[in-house]
Formats: sequence, C-alpha cells, structure tokens
Amino acid sequence: MSQTITIPSDRNPYVVEINGVKYEYKAGSTATVPDEVAALIANNAVNAPKQDDPTVNLVTSVSSSSTDKEVPTAKAVYDAIPVVPVADNIADSTATTVAGLVTDFNALLDALKDAGIMEADAEE
Repeated sequence: MSQTITIPSDRNPYVVEINGVKYEYKAGSTATVPDEVAALIANNAVNAPKQDDPTVNLVTSVSSSSTDKEVPTAKAVYDAIPVVPVADNIADSTATTVAGLVTDFNALLDALKDAGIMEADAEE
C-alpha cells in the first residue's frame, strides 16, 4: 500500500531507511510513498527531536545526507530496548484477617523484589 504525502522541508534531501532500504525524497515535494515511510515521516513530524537533543539518534530512523550520520534502523532500536522483568504470578488474596492480608501483601513484595522490579531490602 502507499500514500501520497507532502515531504517535510526540514531536510533536503529527506532520506528514510527501513529494513536496509533507503528512500530519498526532495524536501517539500509531494510524493507517493510506501505506508511504512508515510508512518515514519508522520511520526517524526509529531515527535521531532530538537537538534541539540543527545537522544536524536535513538528516536528516529530518518537521516540527513547533509550530516552524513547514519541513524539506526527500527530493528536496531527495537533490539536495543531492554527486556522488562516480569514477576511471578501471585494468587488473589483470600485473607480474612489483617494478619493474613499482611502475609499476602509481603508475598507480593517479595515477588516484585525477586523479579528485579522493586529494589531488594537493604542488608542490615
């Protein structure tokens, strides 16, 4: 599928790389582009990083040939995202006393700590 869009005028030429394929467009022109290119350009228009933002190379897959900087592909960025730990499932509490609820709550805290989601207790 493709879409006809207006290419932003902030880079000339406007270069997009997706899965190792480079697409190059004249700034400010109207072009029919693959849906993936249109989505990437639209996302960069909405979330355009400031030029002095040190994270610019991590949040965009658009590069400017005038700077000769290659920006990581979407896959490279995805692969760099750390895995978020998941805690073990804790059964719903069936406690009928405050003491029972405290025990169940402490089991939840222990599961979060064991998974690395919550910092472990300080050694005394």
